[in-house]
Amino acid sequence: MNQWNFTIEREIAEGLALRAAYVGSFGFHGLLSIDPNTISPQICANAAGCASGGILAPNVPPGNVPQGAQYIPVQTTRPNPFVGAGFFWHTEGNSSYNGLQIDVTKRMARGLQFRANYTWSKNLDTSSAAAGSQSSNQLQTVYDRDDMRRDWGPAATHIERAAAGWSDEAIYDAVSVCALFNFYNRWCDGSGVQPMQPEQYAASGKRLAAFGYQPPAKPG
Repeated sequence: MNQWNFTIEREIAEGLALRAAYVGSFGFHGLLSIDPNTISPQICANAAGCASGGILAPNVPPGNVPQGAQYIPVQTTRPNPFVGAGFFWHTEGNSSYNGLQIDVTKRMARGLQFRANYTWSKNLDTSSAAAGSQSSNQLQTVYDRDDMRRDWGPAATHIERAAAGWSDEAIYDAVSVCALFNFYNRWCDGSGVQPMQPEQYAASGKRLAAFGYQPPAKPG
């Protein structure tokens, strides 16, 4: 597997950092479940159409496909008539991942600290697992053993957008809250409100340890 990434980090305000990263990878020789004893599809060359259906059950009429369509021709046996259906693992699968990752970190200041991240990505592969029980939205075998690119598409593990379990609405709410805290911090700076001194933090901790969450006694 080949992997690569590119990251940019920048402080956009005091105590507030932004990190943007591009992450990519490409995997080779992944496991594919293939039945090599299937009837190979063909392209219909007959202007009148072609009979399709593969190995038909008794009293089941064949289908008919138009000229130019890909189809499974009607046959009486599999390519190897002495072997039925089989599942063989071949190391012929590929996978691809490309993602944009955004991370915002706010260091502790005036009682506010947070970290938020968001990922937009695309995860593609030929087959996500060796069996359907491991990735429920895929077939156990490839569609066409002679054209495995037909199975190339979104992986069973594909999640296009992820934000630490947040929805788009939650992200909007979080941005609104951050804007509110930013206004609060600016108001504190403009009004002359000063942060607590270490001695005040120590006194507050002792009071909480002794009495719990109770307001301090009023002087006098």
